[in-house]
Amino acid sequence: MLKPVSPQQLKRMREEYLKARARQPYKNGKSINFRDVQRLTMARNMNKLYFHVPIEKCVWGYGWRYSQAEHPFVNFYKLEDSLDQFYANYCPRNILEAVTLEKDSKSPSFDIIENPWVGTLKGEKITQVVKEKGMQHYGPLPPSNLATEKNRLRLIKKSIIAQGYKPNKYAAMNDDYIHGYFLVKGSDFLFWVVNGQHRAAALVAENYDTLPATFTTGVYTVNRVISEWHLDFLAGTAYDEKDLLAVKTIFNAYFDETLREKRKQALASWMSLAEAKAQTIKPLNVVEF
Repeated sequence: MLKPVSPQQLKRMREEYLKARARQPYKNGKSINFRDVQRLTMARNMNKLYFHVPIEKCVWGYGWRYSQAEHPFVNFYKLEDSLDQFYANYCPRNILEAVTLEKDSKSPSFDIIENPWVGTLKGEKITQVVKEKGMQHYGPLPPSNLATEKNRLRLIKKSIIAQGYKPNKYAAMNDDYIHGYFLVKGSDFLFWVVNGQHRAAALVAENYDTLPATFTTGVYTVNRVISEWHLDFLAGTAYDEKDLLAVKTIFNAYFDETLREKRKQALASWMSLAEAKAQTIKPLNVVEF
């Protein structure tokens, strides 16, 4: 006759099951390079692995790197009002303007605001979405949404400080890794963060050198990699062939070091605006004589 299983035994069995299902670190947790990107994008067992992407190779939105002073969410942890300035001043009308920071950028005929190789928001829909909810990657952002973004950033960092970052803890139920896909140009690569954008910023603020990540799966499944070859291949299907030049301009903007420096300068100027505003606000409990 089988003996009944105690609650303690059930708990231990569950922990062993979760441990068995947990993803294993690719290359023993060492930082990946271009050669690893080639291997990972072709690997058949990616549901069992995660990989560590160098911080400087991780990108958010329209080219903002996750390095210190290169990301509005990371800057938030230095001065919260800097995020207000980002959303107030960074309000592109289309993706070409978003990636080049040029106000007079000509829009391609499909007038996209999202990466063309992933999806598009067009015309009136852009105006409606921005008016009602705003967009996380650019402004203007309604006050309630801005407050939500700030609160998420505060809570995530607080949790990481208190408990550490343990994405494998509940791997069987909630694969809590940072998800995304690679952009590859020549022998260079970037990792475009799709899910876990706030977590990534908090980890950078806590001086992590790499981000533990894996590929986007499920409802939001996208390719593991987008390269220059893919842009040609998708012409005529994901976008009109006549827009291929504009699409390549968008893609190349992510790797353009001149534009990267321009983004740094923009964030620095918005940080200065936030600092100046903070200095003009005097505490209510200060009594002047």
